[in-house]
Amino acid sequence: MPSTPSTPSTPPTVAVIGAGPGLGRAIAHRFGIAGHPVALISRNAGKLQGIADALAAEGVTVRAYPADVTDAAGLTAALHTAAGELGRIGVLSYSPAPTFPNVAGQVPDLKAMGFTSAAETTPESVRPMFDMLEARTRTPSV
Repeated sequence: MPSTPSTPSTPPTVAVIGAGPGLGRAIAHRFGIAGHPVALISRNAGKLQGIADALAAEGVTVRAYPADVTDAAGLTAALHTAAGELGRIGVLSYSPAPTFPNVAGQVPDLKAMGFTSAAETTPESVRPMFDMLEARTRTPSV
């Protein structure tokens, strides 16, 4: 489906890949209230639709597109569908990550799990994260 071009009066669509209830929702909200249409993409259709419904209730133009980041064809299809329905994707937020148990006072040691800061990220440091996403585990292969 061809993408609807954005014009100066229609801001580009923001695609949030890995849209969850924390960072993904915050990014979607911030861009959405600024007038950008938002495409939420994540593998859990039920949770994704709940986030979309909450954002829509706040006045955000938003749609949910269930897709798994480890399925390249499915992710590509979701992005094409979003562009066709909401307009050209001009901003892409990519932050898929596993969900960690939320225990008060306990924060997972992300450094020990192989996560790096943006300044330290290299192609070699990212490979274990992709392996973890593909395996759907919470422990990267290092």
